[in-house]
Amino acid sequence: NTNVLNEEQYEFMKKIIEYAQVNGDIKFTDLMSVEPFKNVDIMQLFGDKAKDVKTMVTTLHNAVM
Repeated sequence: NTNVLNEEQYEFMKKIIEYAQVNGDIKFTDLMSVEPFKNVDIMQLFGDKAKDVKTMVTTLHNAVM
């Protein structure tokens, strides 16, 4: 199933959620500028699913607003 995340993708998504919980918010630009995200090539890690990462981050950010 192409909608299933592999372990590395799942762990990255978990880190995004944990970051938002600890810091109270997350923006997509944070993935390019803060640890532990900035050294991860999202396109390489997620391929066609990269748009889903952006959607999740935007959803988390909008929930805070």
